[in-house]
Amino acid sequence: MIKTKLYENIMLPRSIRIKTPKNGFTRYLAQCKEGEAYMESDMETNFVFYEPFNNKVFKIFDSNQEERYELYEKWNKNLNNKDTYVCQNFEFISDYNQREIDNIFDNPTKELAKALQDITEMILIEYPNLEVCVGVVHGKQLTEAGVRYPHAHILFREKG
Repeated sequence: MIKTKLYENIMLPRSIRIKTPKNGFTRYLAQCKEGEAYMESDMETNFVFYEPFNNKVFKIFDSNQEERYELYEKWNKNLNNKDTYVCQNFEFISDYNQREIDNIFDNPTKELAKALQDITEMILIEYPNLEVCVGVVHGKQLTEAGVRYPHAHILFREKG
């Protein structure tokens, strides 16, 4: 049921090349960049569903900023600014089902993580030259404009 809802309401904007992931991008992914509005977000809706490299996990973000900073540092040990990285966002927006989509992300589960991993696997089949570095969900990200809809970020590295 979750997987079907996600497939029906997923938007995949163009991917973006990340030239220096260690210089702030992974800090954003781990929600530990000082001075940002999202630092006040409810971290219970944010979770990791991939860790380096192609390691499928389900880990809810810790509410303690220091713990998220340690996560960011751990990820950075596996990244090299000389490699080529690409970020693909998954955005879940629906004119008709947004409340239902939001409810799915309000209480993250292994089933939700598995559905996102399955979507990622489809991308990897289409682009076998990529491997997953980090996959995270920001379920209720606070921005200066308000709460942003649920979305996921996948950081890929080109195999070389």
